[in-house]
Amino acid sequence: MSVEAACVMAIVILSLGTLFRGAWGLKSRVAGTMVAHEAVEVIRHEPEVSAKEGERLFGESSLALNLSERKDTVSAHAAGSGWTCEISADRFCPQDFLRMVTLLERTEAENGDSL
Repeated sequence: MSVEAACVMAIVILSLGTLFRGAWGLKSRVAGTMVAHEAVEVIRHEPEVSAKEGERLFGESSLALNLSERKDTVSAHAAGSGWTCEISADRFCPQDFLRMVTLLERTEAENGDSL
């Protein structure tokens, strides 16, 4: 093997290592964000699940997950190695959804249009 081939081989191996490390970091960020989003969705739809229970249910060893509840908002702050994300959502209120659907149906009936 020549010196040139050894240099090319070293560059290729270093490039592959960097690519794999970046892919692993991206996978970690996506998985952590999905866990935080799932925790927010469970807490906002299930009134009997509190933020502390959510941290216990969704906490992982490699993920720093902090959940908080305010009056009408549920928030999650997740952090891993080299990334952070914050997700917040209003509490689910089925009455508001039903009011919006009723308003849509009334508007549809008045205009004679259908969706």
